[in-house]
Amino acid sequence: MSDKLIGRIRFGVVLGVLVLSGLVFLMLPVSALKWSRIPFPGFLLDPNLVVSDTGNLDWERQKQTPPIAYPEQIVAVDGVAVNTIRAFHQILLEHRVGDQIAITLRQPINSRVPPRYEITERTVTVSLTQFSQRDLWNQFWLFYLTGLLMLGIGGWAFRARPKEEEAQVFAVLSAFGALTIGAVFDQVTAQQFIRVWIFALSMVGALGTWLSFVFPHESRLIHRFPWLRWLIPIPAVAAAVWGELWLNWGTDPWAYAIPWRAAYILNGFGLATVIFVMAYRRLRTQSALVKQQARLILGGSIIAFLPLLLFFITAGLGFQHAWLPPTFYIPPVAIFPFIIGYIIVRYRLMDTGGKFVRRSVAYSVMTMLLAGILVLVVTGLTATFGSVVENPWFVAVFLVIMAAAFDPVRSRFQRGIDQAFFSETQSFEKLLLGYRRELTTAVHMDQVADVLLKYIRLGIPDSMAKLYLPDHKTSCFTSYANHSDVVVNTSSPLVAFMRQQDGAIDLAEERAWPDTLLQYKETVQSLAAKAIVPMSNGKDLLGWVTLAPKSTSAKIESNQLNYLSSLAEQTLLGMERANVVRRLENRVAELDLLTHFSQFLSFTVEFDDLLELVFTNFERLIEIEDFFVVLRDKELDYVYKAFHVEKCERLSVAEGRHQIETNAHVLKVVETGQSKAWQGEENGRFHFAAPLNSGRETLGAIYTFYRDPIRSLRPRQQQLFGVFADRTAVALERLQSGQSLTKRAQQMEIMNQVTPMLASTLELEPLLELILDKGMELLDTEAGTFMLTIPDTGELEFRVVRGPASDELLGNRLPIGKGLAGTAAQTGRPVIVNNVQNDPRWFSDVDAKSEYTTQTILTIPLIRLNQVLGVLQVINKRDRSPFREEDQSLLMAFAGQAVVAIENARLITQTDIALRKSVDELSLLQQLDLDLNNTLLDVGRVLNLTLTRMLGICKGTAGAIVLLDDEKRPYFFETSNYDEDFEVRVAQDPGLLMSGLVGKVIRTGKPHITGNVHQEDEYVVSNFSTLSQMTLPFVSKQQVIGVIAVERDKLVAFDPHDVETAVRVANHAAVAIDNAILIEKVNEANQAKSEFVSMVSHELKTPMTAIRGYVDLLLSGMTGELNEQQLNFMETIAANIRRMGQQIQDLTDISRIETK
Repeated sequence: MSDKLIGRIRFGVVLGVLVLSGLVFLMLPVSALKWSRIPFPGFLLDPNLVVSDTGNLDWERQKQTPPIAYPEQIVAVDGVAVNTIRAFHQILLEHRVGDQIAITLRQPINSRVPPRYEITERTVTVSLTQFSQRDLWNQFWLFYLTGLLMLGIGGWAFRARPKEEEAQVFAVLSAFGALTIGAVFDQVTAQQFIRVWIFALSMVGALGTWLSFVFPHESRLIHRFPWLRWLIPIPAVAAAVWGELWLNWGTDPWAYAIPWRAAYILNGFGLATVIFVMAYRRLRTQSALVKQQARLILGGSIIAFLPLLLFFITAGLGFQHAWLPPTFYIPPVAIFPFIIGYIIVRYRLMDTGGKFVRRSVAYSVMTMLLAGILVLVVTGLTATFGSVVENPWFVAVFLVIMAAAFDPVRSRFQRGIDQAFFSETQSFEKLLLGYRRELTTAVHMDQVADVLLKYIRLGIPDSMAKLYLPDHKTSCFTSYANHSDVVVNTSSPLVAFMRQQDGAIDLAEERAWPDTLLQYKETVQSLAAKAIVPMSNGKDLLGWVTLAPKSTSAKIESNQLNYLSSLAEQTLLGMERANVVRRLENRVAELDLLTHFSQFLSFTVEFDDLLELVFTNFERLIEIEDFFVVLRDKELDYVYKAFHVEKCERLSVAEGRHQIETNAHVLKVVETGQSKAWQGEENGRFHFAAPLNSGRETLGAIYTFYRDPIRSLRPRQQQLFGVFADRTAVALERLQSGQSLTKRAQQMEIMNQVTPMLASTLELEPLLELILDKGMELLDTEAGTFMLTIPDTGELEFRVVRGPASDELLGNRLPIGKGLAGTAAQTGRPVIVNNVQNDPRWFSDVDAKSEYTTQTILTIPLIRLNQVLGVLQVINKRDRSPFREEDQSLLMAFAGQAVVAIENARLITQTDIALRKSVDELSLLQQLDLDLNNTLLDVGRVLNLTLTRMLGICKGTAGAIVLLDDEKRPYFFETSNYDEDFEVRVAQDPGLLMSGLVGKVIRTGKPHITGNVHQEDEYVVSNFSTLSQMTLPFVSKQQVIGVIAVERDKLVAFDPHDVETAVRVANHAAVAIDNAILIEKVNEANQAKSEFVSMVSHELKTPMTAIRGYVDLLLSGMTGELNEQQLNFMETIAANIRRMGQQIQDLTDISRIETK
């Protein structure tokens, strides 16, 4: 079990005893007043209805013959048997005051207590009376108030020193003593708390013995064997248990008295032990303090317990003690706890030779002398003249004479007593008077110290005195005039202890030392003193004096310590006056230094010069060698070292934004804006930090430390440190604001310059280089990259790189979402990282390829219409500072202009490309039209030429063209690079072309493009290497006249531009094919016409020749004359034959012309 836990248990037990005792004391008056209303039979009762000898001689019990006395026992009242005190009280309540009752009493039979009378049993008649207020005061209130006073004194001492063993034991002793005295009336009346009273009675003597062995200090035996203290209460506990067991012993009602007598004897022995131990310590101790405390306790013990000791002895031996009134032995008991409680709480030497004591002695002697004179005068005059006491003239004359003679006689007696008993004290008072006179002329601390040491040597010449004063440079107490090498830090608990002390501390007996001194035993022993006299005003410890005899056998007397204490009290005034003078002088110097410091700060415009100036002034102010300034980056929320000085030498390598401050104390100062002092955990050095507060904002902190562990900053120096830090903060804010404005103006100038440059650069590559260069110049960075987004894959390609190993990065690609650039491109948000090596998003492969270490990076996405065009990155500022939100805002504004410039350049480039493509496409279509027009007479050649050009334009690996007749059936086709077996199957079955993707387009009349033919259900394999296919219809006059299929050995091979070009070519080819078909049809019609003309010429010409011959014969008259009508008919036939012949001849001529 730890000491701390044991201490808590002891504290809880003592507190519990005090609280329970207090509760009992609250209930005792209630019980006593309630009992006092019961008719009183003239005697009190012990337990078991045994008569108690307690009481007055005029009570009813003394009127009986023989008197009713202990150990008679009540067995019946008015013939009714009575067994308990409650039953007896109930019977009394049934009667009134003045009634008579018959009480049957018996003597002890077969008991350990002998009988008092020879009569075994008797019946007496008593008259009931009212318990008087006088008796209630003598029997209860006198005891109760004495016990209550003791309980209050015990609680007072415990409250003052709750953790001290002597205070705890004393508090329990006071509580049990209070219960023993305060509950004694309850023990012979209501008997409600009789068991508590028995336990308290048994423990009082043992606790007194325990206290005498540990206070004023532990005895050697207890100090050597601490466990012995726990043996002291064992007999008392045994007596208490014995008393509790025999309280209601069935066979012997009088048995309770035996353990009570044992408890009385133990208490008497305990009190005698207290007196003996105090007397022994008074004679044997070396300590003036312990000697005086023992003398006081001894005197108090004798006065308090001698009457009570007499009572305990008589009660323990069974003698009658009615002749001993309580007013004789009860009130003095309170003297003992009062003296001990006062000594425990005050714990200092008292001036027993002081003015109060001397005057008390003088007044006491004067009082006795006047009383004697008065008795002699009255007796003599009465014998001569008769009674003169009642004569007013005599009384008046006597009083006048006494009043006139009192003061001169008292003064003479005072001088005589002082010379006889207090001569040394008188000499000390004369020295103190001279000391006060000389002290008034001392205005500096060394003057006060010299006067003090002088009067110590005069008053105590056989001792060695040393004076310890605070060293304001080291924040320690050192010996004045170097009389000792001992150094005590102002933060030492020893100093805190002496700051609260009032009077001399006696060190003669180590066992009597307070616990604080025992904890720092080595430091106290190093002072080599028998006494220490602190000089404290309750708030500050101004110093102390140590005193040691010149010889080891000599002792320091209490009057010498009192003299030294008086010197110390008067020295306080001189020291405080000297401190006021010193503080005023220091304030003037500090004000002068602060004024010059503020003026210098106002004229300093360079950052380094400012910090150098600050260090110089701090060095003059508090004599420091190590000085540090840290500043806070508000946006990035970290603190870095801006100025670093060790041993008056500046270390620039330890400065900069990359030098992060990690000291938790310094960071706490920056966070809270409050100064802080602390001790180093390893070396115990004193550290102090003050915030750089400018208004409500904390810019950073200034801190320092002393290499010497005993040095520290005084409170005033700490205050000045803070004032200088505030002035520095104002200057820093002014300087930073000026630098920030200058930097912003430069950046705005760059922005104004770059705007027209961006607008005038229309080529993309030079524009990208210009954007990156100006972006790096804008933020003054070491390196940068410009990446553009690849539309097809979304990857970022390094287009422009600046910095080390830039050629190795140029052209590399970064996947989308990879690295900081990929993250910015994916999210469309800027990214600031000031420690990229610890950022999981950092794509370290970039550094690995470039052999360049990236520390800080700012990534800005270039966005237009929710589309990321690229990413701009600037890397590592040249001044090693991190990127901030304002840098991000500035670069984003610059990026906005860059996006417009890039888009303009892209639009111009795209326009040029589109125009070039359009020209190329027109040229291609013109050439195609020319080539097709040259081959219109042959449909096969048209198809072959169309297929060849289409494959070339679309980079196809295979293809086919199918022509359709009027019923949408293939009647002609042309293929290229198809598998032979497929061509054979098509030749055998042209209807096969109606299946597959070609057939789908024939049916729908719409183009069909697939990036993966194997995902098409209708696909028919024509080339095993085909992966993509584009199938387009030939449309002429809103009719599908054919289909072209272009195949490639690449997935998703046809982009929209390829499709658009192919559609245009197909449209042109459709016209050419349609024309070729029409020409072919015209040629066929011409051939049919020629054949028809030839046939007509041949078939008509032969019969017409015969007809013409016969008509000519008829007209010639060879067959006879024709009449006119017949002639007319024949001439008509002949004319028509000639006309038809001419027409046949014309047809023949036309046919010949077309043939040629």
